[in-house]
Amino acid sequence: MWTAMIVDDEVLSAKRLYRLIQKSGKFGCCHSFLHPDKARGFMRSNAIVVVFLDISMPETNGLMLSKQLRELNPAVDVVFVTGHEDYAVDAFDEAALDYLMKPVSAERLARTLGRLAAKRQGGPGAPKVPAAPALEVRLFGVRRRPSIAGWPRTVGVPPPGADAGFRHVVID
Repeated sequence: MWTAMIVDDEVLSAKRLYRLIQKSGKFGCCHSFLHPDKARGFMRSNAIVVVFLDISMPETNGLMLSKQLRELNPAVDVVFVTGHEDYAVDAFDEAALDYLMKPVSAERLARTLGRLAAKRQGGPGAPKVPAAPALEVRLFGVRRRPSIAGWPRTVGVPPPGADAGFRHVVID
């Protein structure tokens, strides 16, 4: 069972989404916050699987809040729930799992939860992420191959004859 968190400054919208999440049967617990600061504080000490964020809030916007929450828990999935169509591209630039328009229907939420299940279980519909090759680091002429999963990018150009399965970083 998953744990969810809703952050929305609109009470009725948050309550509706909370009821839909409860009825889905996929969550062991769902926490709802009207204030982003309280949500950040809660996230510091609790394991959350998915966050449903409103984009337009008075204290901060949901896009900025998603960055802050991911700093606390990089594995959290973010679903934006908003009445504004014009933020969709920005939301997906922040690696949103989904973008729901208010009012959220049970059918649309079910599709989102299907995506979440596929991603969490690696099933059909899950994003295909290639396994990151090991990293080779040369520091002061000493070669090291630490195992760093999910290294974000290749830095430098591998020298001739370097193993093709390794990312190459030279720090001299």
